[in-house]
Amino acid sequence: MGRMGHTPPAVLGINGFKKSGMTTLIEHLLGVLAGRGLRLAVVKSHNEPVTLDRPGSDTDRLYRAGADVLGYDGRCVFIKEHPPAGFNLEAALRRLDRPYDLILVEGFKQSAAEKIWLLRSGDTGPPEDVPGICAVLE
Repeated sequence: MGRMGHTPPAVLGINGFKKSGMTTLIEHLLGVLAGRGLRLAVVKSHNEPVTLDRPGSDTDRLYRAGADVLGYDGRCVFIKEHPPAGFNLEAALRRLDRPYDLILVEGFKQSAAEKIWLLRSGDTGPPEDVPGICAVLE
Protein backbone atom coordinates (compact mmCIF):
# COMPACT_ATOMS: atom_id res chain seq x y z
CA MET A 1 0.00 0.00 0.00
CA GLY A 2 1.13 3.53 -0.71
CA ARG A 3 1.41 6.24 1.91
CA MET A 4 -2.13 7.50 1.37
CA GLY A 5 -3.72 4.02 1.23
CA HIS A 6 -3.48 3.66 -2.54
CA THR A 7 -1.55 1.24 -4.72
CA PRO A 8 1.90 2.57 -5.61
CA PRO A 9 2.08 3.68 -9.23
CA ALA A 10 4.09 1.98 -11.93
CA VAL A 11 7.41 3.74 -12.53
CA LEU A 12 9.21 3.70 -15.89
CA GLY A 13 12.44 5.49 -16.66
CA ILE A 14 13.16 7.00 -20.07
CA ASN A 15 16.91 7.46 -20.39
CA GLY A 16 19.56 8.17 -22.96
CA PHE A 17 22.31 10.61 -23.68
CA LYS A 18 21.48 14.29 -24.22
CA LYS A 19 19.54 14.95 -27.45
CA SER A 20 18.39 11.31 -27.76
CA GLY A 21 14.68 12.24 -27.73
CA MET A 22 13.76 11.50 -24.12
CA THR A 23 11.57 14.57 -23.58
CA THR A 24 9.95 14.15 -27.01
CA LEU A 25 9.07 10.52 -26.27
CA ILE A 26 7.70 11.37 -22.82
CA GLU A 27 5.62 14.22 -24.27
CA HIS A 28 4.13 11.84 -26.86
CA LEU A 29 3.44 9.13 -24.26
CA LEU A 30 1.73 11.66 -21.99
CA GLY A 31 -0.59 12.73 -24.80
CA VAL A 32 -1.58 9.14 -25.57
CA LEU A 33 -1.89 7.95 -21.97
CA ALA A 34 -3.72 11.04 -20.66
CA GLY A 35 -6.19 10.55 -23.51
CA ARG A 36 -6.90 7.12 -22.04
CA GLY A 37 -7.70 8.63 -18.65
CA LEU A 38 -4.52 7.67 -16.80
CA ARG A 39 -3.30 9.84 -13.92
CA LEU A 40 0.29 10.73 -14.78
CA ALA A 41 3.33 12.39 -13.27
CA VAL A 42 6.86 13.01 -14.50
CA VAL A 43 10.02 13.20 -12.40
CA LYS A 44 12.78 14.96 -14.32
CA SER A 45 16.38 15.28 -13.26
CA HIS A 46 18.37 18.14 -14.77
CA ASN A 47 22.10 18.32 -15.32
CA GLU A 48 22.15 22.10 -15.15
CA PRO A 49 20.37 24.61 -12.88
CA VAL A 50 16.70 25.27 -13.61
CA THR A 51 15.19 28.71 -13.12
CA LEU A 52 11.62 28.40 -11.88
CA ASP A 53 11.35 32.09 -11.33
CA ARG A 54 13.25 35.21 -12.29
CA PRO A 55 16.57 35.83 -10.50
CA GLY A 56 15.98 38.58 -7.95
CA SER A 57 12.24 37.84 -7.65
CA ASP A 58 10.69 37.49 -4.19
CA THR A 59 10.68 33.67 -4.35
CA ASP A 60 14.29 33.62 -5.58
CA ARG A 61 15.39 35.96 -2.80
CA LEU A 62 13.59 33.89 -0.13
CA TYR A 63 15.08 30.65 -1.49
CA ARG A 64 18.59 32.13 -1.54
CA ALA A 65 18.04 33.29 2.05
CA GLY A 66 17.59 29.63 3.04
CA ALA A 67 13.85 28.88 2.90
CA ASP A 68 12.00 26.27 0.89
CA VAL A 69 9.35 28.21 -1.07
CA LEU A 70 5.93 27.13 -2.32
CA GLY A 71 4.89 29.35 -5.20
CA TYR A 72 1.44 29.83 -6.71
CA ASP A 73 0.64 32.16 -9.58
CA GLY A 74 -3.03 31.32 -10.23
CA ARG A 75 -2.07 28.79 -12.91
CA CYS A 76 0.35 26.42 -11.23
CA VAL A 77 1.91 25.51 -7.90
CA PHE A 78 5.58 24.76 -7.46
CA ILE A 79 7.86 24.07 -4.55
CA LYS A 80 11.47 25.13 -4.72
CA GLU A 81 13.28 23.15 -2.05
CA HIS A 82 16.86 22.72 -0.99
CA PRO A 83 17.54 19.03 -1.66
CA PRO A 84 18.53 16.91 1.33
CA ALA A 85 21.83 15.05 1.26
CA GLY A 86 21.52 11.84 -0.75
CA PHE A 87 18.45 12.94 -2.69
CA ASN A 88 17.64 10.22 -5.23
CA LEU A 89 14.76 8.83 -7.28
CA GLU A 90 13.23 7.02 -4.31
CA ALA A 91 13.13 10.28 -2.34
CA ALA A 92 11.58 12.05 -5.33
CA LEU A 93 8.88 9.38 -5.67
CA ARG A 94 7.98 9.69 -1.96
CA ARG A 95 7.21 13.39 -2.63
CA LEU A 96 4.46 12.33 -5.06
CA ASP A 97 1.90 10.97 -2.61
CA ARG A 98 -1.13 11.26 -4.89
CA PRO A 99 -2.67 8.18 -6.54
CA TYR A 100 -0.96 8.25 -9.95
CA ASP A 101 -1.27 5.34 -12.37
CA LEU A 102 2.15 5.90 -13.91
CA ILE A 103 5.21 8.00 -13.16
CA LEU A 104 7.62 8.51 -16.03
CA VAL A 105 11.17 9.38 -15.02
CA GLU A 106 13.66 11.29 -17.15
CA GLY A 107 17.09 11.09 -15.60
CA PHE A 108 18.19 9.26 -12.45
CA LYS A 109 19.80 6.70 -14.76
CA GLN A 110 21.61 4.98 -11.87
CA SER A 111 18.33 4.21 -10.05
CA ALA A 112 17.02 0.65 -9.85
CA ALA A 113 13.83 1.61 -11.73
CA GLU A 114 13.15 -0.24 -14.97
CA LYS A 115 13.98 1.97 -17.89
CA ILE A 116 13.96 2.31 -21.63
CA TRP A 117 17.25 3.54 -23.13
CA LEU A 118 17.07 5.71 -26.26
CA LEU A 119 19.96 5.60 -28.70
CA ARG A 120 21.09 8.59 -30.73
CA SER A 121 22.39 8.20 -34.25
CA GLY A 122 25.83 6.65 -33.94
CA ASP A 123 25.33 5.21 -30.44
CA THR A 124 26.22 1.51 -30.21
CA GLY A 125 24.31 0.81 -27.02
CA PRO A 126 23.65 2.01 -23.49
CA PRO A 127 26.46 2.29 -20.94
CA GLU A 128 27.15 -1.04 -19.25
CA ASP A 129 26.92 0.47 -15.75
CA VAL A 130 23.26 1.56 -16.07
CA PRO A 131 20.98 -0.84 -14.15
CA GLY A 132 17.41 -1.82 -14.98
CA ILE A 133 17.35 -1.36 -18.77
CA CYS A 134 14.41 -3.41 -20.06
CA ALA A 135 14.44 -2.12 -23.67
CA VAL A 136 16.72 -0.21 -26.02
CA LEU A 137 15.14 1.91 -28.79
CA GLU A 138 16.78 3.54 -31.79
